[in-house]
Amino acid sequence: RPDGALGIELDTFAEWVEKLEKASGENVRTFDDFLSGLHKRVAFFHEAGCRLSDHGLDSAFYRDFQQADLETIFQKGLNNDVLTDEEIVQFKTATMIELGKMYAQQGWAMQLHIGAIRNNNKRMLGIAGPNTGFDSINDFSYASDLSNLLNALDYTDELPKTIIYNLNPRDNYMVGTMVGNFQGDVPGKIQFGT
Repeated sequence: RPDGALGIELDTFAEWVEKLEKASGENVRTFDDFLSGLHKRVAFFHEAGCRLSDHGLDSAFYRDFQQADLETIFQKGLNNDVLTDEEIVQFKTATMIELGKMYAQQGWAMQLHIGAIRNNNKRMLGIAGPNTGFDSINDFSYASDLSNLLNALDYTDELPKTIIYNLNPRDNYMVGTMVGNFQGDVPGKIQFGT
């Protein structure tokens, strides 16, 4: 689950990139190096039998971006410099698109878990650590983000099989209708998870 690859706004991002360097053997100094390291990890997991990715998307995850800006954004993240909300989402967008292409190339399915607000109880976070049961439903709107992400991958015929899980039942009809827009030539290519 490569959620750490999307967490450019976190003060742990540079540490995550160091772990990527060690695991991939890639010297990650640029955004292209970063993508190369991710590609090597996808290839590693594919060799080990993996055929499914899993992404937690807990806030906005699609904004148009200029390729030329990604290097600046990546360097700011590595240096723990202040990033704008726009830059954070642009980075997440570019990274998700590239990962989606990698998954399509390998024949994987891409799972998107959308809509959690995590680690609500800070006292228990300190005691038990992250992802230990103190998450809730988030209420952000993401119909256009989801449409744009799927469309960006579908437009170049690189949309992998995708399973979409949303936590907020308010979004069921939106997700249910969205999956029908991108089915393509594979039966059940885009699925609404439970």
